[in-house]
Amino acid sequence: MAQFTHYPTSVVSGLSFKSLRSLPPSDILGLSTGFDETGHTIWRGALDFISLLKEEEGWLWKGTPELNEKTLSSLFSGQTVLELGAGVGLSGLVLSLHCPQLSSLTLSDGDAKTVDLCAHNVASNKTDPPPPFPIDVKRITWPSQNCTKEEQHDVTLATDVIYDLSVLNPLFSTVKSHALKRFVLSHVPRSNVDNRRAIGTEEQIREKILEAGKDHGVEYVGEWRREGLEGSVMVFDIIQEEENEE
Repeated sequence: MAQFTHYPTSVVSGLSFKSLRSLPPSDILGLSTGFDETGHTIWRGALDFISLLKEEEGWLWKGTPELNEKTLSSLFSGQTVLELGAGVGLSGLVLSLHCPQLSSLTLSDGDAKTVDLCAHNVASNKTDPPPPFPIDVKRITWPSQNCTKEEQHDVTLATDVIYDLSVLNPLFSTVKSHALKRFVLSHVPRSNVDNRRAIGTEEQIREKILEAGKDHGVEYVGEWRREGLEGSVMVFDIIQEEENEE
């Protein structure tokens, strides 16, 4: 798409992505451009997710014992996967390389222009032969509720999407609606984008995330952490409501 030809090209894991290298604070939510460009750059949470996906050293699991010996890619193997807030498409496309056993992959974002950028990057990284599963790009705004069975996926993924606590309820509401089994969240704690107030310490933010998940029937089971990094890759199970028998 011609509208992105002026964007620099970043290469990650052998894939090429059109993306903005950095954003001044005034542009993060389009305060000077009028466009929300949060999804037009590569955020650290995506790079943390890729590091763990590639099984780089230093990552340790802390949580339910059943995942002690599991790799991150094994959580996606054989599953239909939906990425929320996919941005440039980095996390999802690298996942497609490292987990060829996916059943399907859908990349989504709430911003129409970001969806176009993501679709551009997907089209620019077609492989030969193509992956043995479909890769789709679509727009999903939060909260997205009451979706059809065809719109549900086994696993949802999000990397570095929490920039303010106000997104927690819409995020987990969307996860609960779209995910059947599991939610994987790569999160990097940070102050909110206007830098006028902190949204809390790392532990306070983490507790707010767990609380919001629990309120929506999305249960925390553990996380991978790496020494020296503030962020983590968190794993949640989706609690399915039992249907009442007549």
